[in-house]
Amino acid sequence: MEEMLSKSLELCEYVDADAYFQLGWLQYDLKKYKESVKSLRKFFDFGKVSEDHARKADTMIARS
Repeated sequence: MEEMLSKSLELCEYVDADAYFQLGWLQYDLKKYKESVKSLRKFFDFGKVSEDHARKADTMIARS
């Protein structure tokens, strides 16, 4: 799953903020904290993001 998300974002990195959120969450669950933080920061780069996802992303970044 991680490879698939990473590849799709590599091909079209500006497709959707949620794709970065999902990738960051997956990496966090896999204990790949450094990669997770990078993905979640890209999620925030989109600016207008889901408030619920933003809270969860903040928590994952803080715990990483």
